[in-house]
Amino acid sequence: MKRKVKLTRISIIFLMLFQFVSCSNIDSLSKSQNTENNNNVYFVQWDSYQGYFLNEKTGYIELAFLDYTGDFENFCGDITNVELLPENDIIETQGFNFLEGSKSSKYVIRTLHADYKLKKSGIVNLKEIQLTHKDKKMEKWNIGNWDIDVKDDQNPGNIELGQRMIIFSSFENYVFGLKNVRKQDITIKDIVFKIDIGNGSKKFTVSDKMNPLSVVQKTLLNSYILKPGESKYFIYYLNSKTGFYCIKPFLNYLYNNQQLQYPLDVCVYSPVFTDDVIKNIKDSNMHIMVN
Repeated sequence: MKRKVKLTRISIIFLMLFQFVSCSNIDSLSKSQNTENNNNVYFVQWDSYQGYFLNEKTGYIELAFLDYTGDFENFCGDITNVELLPENDIIETQGFNFLEGSKSSKYVIRTLHADYKLKKSGIVNLKEIQLTHKDKKMEKWNIGNWDIDVKDDQNPGNIELGQRMIIFSSFENYVFGLKNVRKQDITIKDIVFKIDIGNGSKKFTVSDKMNPLSVVQKTLLNSYILKPGESKYFIYYLNSKTGFYCIKPFLNYLYNNQQLQYPLDVCVYSPVFTDDVIKNIKDSNMHIMVN
């Protein structure tokens, strides 16, 4: 797949977050030679669920990694191709690029952004990627567990998605705005996703502001009637665990006596890169040379 230059909003926030939490002592990095087995690169292992309607056409994943090689060209500049390795043909890799992150005296936090095409409905699991180097050598890297759930299109014109929060430091909230663009009431229900630490959330609060801290009334709801033309922010409560999670859930709602779903946007949950977090990233990293 061709290298593709693209910077998403989540990528920008990632770079800002990493710079904020991991750059208390920024030193210049000395260049070092890349080893044959790339033992100086460590990919974060994610637990992720992404829900799509087929008419969204494309999706993407973003994979943070620690780069101890020093110079961009030692690893990122040496990669000529990236292939996602799904278990079936529901998705197809389309392009990739690398994003620069924050620096410490020992490493750089970079992000591999990979786009994929949604080919048909179904569920696909993704655990590995394959990278090709300039010398034609290939290697496979574990990236955690990614479930991509592609569903046939439903009527997307009942509600309009507004602003949302796109990154948290713990698995605490999922926050987004909605507007009812129909002339009938819409009943907002739960959000659904499937990762190891949870299968969705049925409890939320409603606010006129996006910030979860702005909620005065803490009574948790399991449904809310959104009136025609009404706009609200919905703050769903998760389990507050810390780890690397990425979700793009479906929203369940009722319209005209029908149970329907709506695909929401991506939200990333990434802890501060402390020494313990970095150690866990390095200890859980696995890759093999293919040839």
